[in-house]
Amino acid sequence: MSFLVLGAFLLLLGALLAWANATLFDSEGFANAASDSLQNEAVQDRLATRLTDRIVADDPERARLRPLIEGASSAIIDSSQFEALFREAVERLHTRVFDEDRNDLILDLTEATARILELIERTAPELAARIPPEVESGVITISESDFRTRLIRLADGVSFLAFALPVLSVVAFAGSVYFARNRNAAAFRLGMTLSGLAAVVLLALMLGGAVVGETVRDPANSSAAEGIWWAFMDSLRVTMRLVALLGAALAVGAWWVAHRGWPRGLATPDSGRDAAHARVPRRQT
Repeated sequence: MSFLVLGAFLLLLGALLAWANATLFDSEGFANAASDSLQNEAVQDRLATRLTDRIVADDPERARLRPLIEGASSAIIDSSQFEALFREAVERLHTRVFDEDRNDLILDLTEATARILELIERTAPELAARIPPEVESGVITISESDFRTRLIRLADGVSFLAFALPVLSVVAFAGSVYFARNRNAAAFRLGMTLSGLAAVVLLALMLGGAVVGETVRDPANSSAAEGIWWAFMDSLRVTMRLVALLGAALAVGAWWVAHRGWPRGLATPDSGRDAAHARVPRRQT
């Protein structure tokens, strides 16, 4: 039982670190997850609002035409060209944090802003003439917290543990079956443990998404936050679903073997002696 508990702990920790290593601490994985969040309409709307705010600024004339500007922003954001630009900008942001030792998290969407201004110029030239040059920078400051970036860097060395812990969990699980007196029952417990562990993680992900949404008071921002949550958590959710299916298959297989009898190669010494004892007829009295 101790091997089983140890294996479950190592698997849980290893799965979380593997997810973090592939999604949070890898520039390409981080950019892919961020790009996936654009599939959420609330995320698109929130980003269009942020870009529109930069263009409108405090100009009353531009504020009067805000629906036109926001419509142009939404049209650009919904395009495949913007997704590629956004992905590159997010990857540069990630590189800025990990490779350039910078504390400020800045998302540079200058190229996307230029596309929006081009669209505005085609549809409303008089409005485009009122937009000052500094608006074209398209730089969005996400955070300037030194604590956040330092915390991210502390996890930069998890790649070894992300590989080692899942391997050790497999060794522990194998030990829990190999050293058990009843290997069939041990295999069944292992399958149920895997399925139960995956179910707990999946439930935690669902609750986490709900909590993220509830902590943001603005409904628009709340939906966007949930969309970002699931974009980044999707790979972990898929992994846990696979673990649940593997555990269920193992438990069903162990149950089937218990009712059909052990194959000869899997029979334990104790089970062989029990079977031989069962075949010896009792002396009649």
